[in-house]
Amino acid sequence: ELFRLFRELLDAPPATHEAMLLYAGVWALRLEGLLPDVRRCERCGGALRDGARWRRRERALHCAKCAGGKSLDADAMKLLQTVLRLAPRDAAKNAPAPAALRQAARFVANVFEDSAGVRAAPLADYQASVYH
Repeated sequence: ELFRLFRELLDAPPATHEAMLLYAGVWALRLEGLLPDVRRCERCGGALRDGARWRRRERALHCAKCAGGKSLDADAMKLLQTVLRLAPRDAAKNAPAPAALRQAARFVANVFEDSAGVRAAPLADYQASVYH
């Protein structure tokens, strides 16, 4: 499955590198069974349309009401949900808002870190190493 994912990413039309990295990260987590539900609050079952907070100890997303705030706003949640519905070629058609992309990328990095027990390099570190 991962091979097919990366093949599709390579065949996708040009898009921002960040958006394609997010797409790959979300799908890698999903295929490995590590991605929490990005549609429903783990605690109350409510929709996460208005935002969510990643709860590391519980390895789950909670709505702002259950978590007492949010680290992912509505745009970031919509982006994560959209990534799971679209093929890479379709996801690459529209560049996401920078703030939503940053929040979603941080969430993906947090899930990777919590799963692997190591710190993931921020996207800005990756960009600096590739583009400079």
